[in-house]
Amino acid sequence: MNRSASNPGTRNRDGIERSRGRTVVLGCGRWSMGDDQAGLRVAERLRGMLPPDVRVMADENPGVALLSTVDPRDHLIIIDAAPADDAHPAGTYTVVTPNRLIETAAEGGSTHQVGVRVGLTILAALGTLPRRVSIFALFGRSFRRSLQMSPEVAAAVEAVAERVVQEVSAPVRGEQSCTS
Repeated sequence: MNRSASNPGTRNRDGIERSRGRTVVLGCGRWSMGDDQAGLRVAERLRGMLPPDVRVMADENPGVALLSTVDPRDHLIIIDAAPADDAHPAGTYTVVTPNRLIETAAEGGSTHQVGVRVGLTILAALGTLPRRVSIFALFGRSFRRSLQMSPEVAAAVEAVAERVVQEVSAPVRGEQSCTS
């Protein structure tokens, strides 16, 4: 694994470098699918807001990124879009637990790509799920092919980015750092 010079690792008995713990932020979505790009846009915005030792990624294949990037000692923050509904209007967001996503991993999906739910399920099964996981769901209304986000979601990108900065700055409280 590639480590930042400001966050040196230690070597295990096999000589493999391991992290002492760091924060990894993963923005998910599809650039060409309207509001689905919200997580990618938040990650883009965070690159100028977080300390350099926080790894920020924007990825259209998030499950594979999860499998190849995180360490069990990391704090993983995922930002992804979700369809708006009566309880969650477009432009709002919530933070959910990874257990909720893992429980629904068998509900559809494609065998051609590994999404967040499947990636988290695999990490949990391998015993390598990070010690802290925060999943931000930013609710959108338009997931059709478009390079533009709806105005509500575009406006919410900054608020979600600011909330992620707070999450990164928060002291460790227990095994999970999730609210709803």
